[in-house]
Amino acid sequence: MFEPDRWVEHLDAHRISYVLVGGYGATFHGAQRPTYDIDVVPAWDLENLARLCDALRAVDGVLHNRATRRRRRSHARSAHRT
Repeated sequence: MFEPDRWVEHLDAHRISYVLVGGYGATFHGAQRPTYDIDVVPAWDLENLARLCDALRAVDGVLHNRATRRRRRSHARSAHRT
């Protein structure tokens, strides 16, 4: 079962600076809507991002960002070239 409160506690325990957005962010502020994930936008300073990476590694998480998406798309295109 998805437990968003545990994720928020995990981020807070690792001193991550972030903004809670998306469905859970709306629910946190009183909206009545179901959600099955948690969306956060972290502060972009290097120290915070390093803590975020450590926090994700602690739970076998994966950090997705534009650079990794571009790399995957580029790799996929190069794999199909003849």
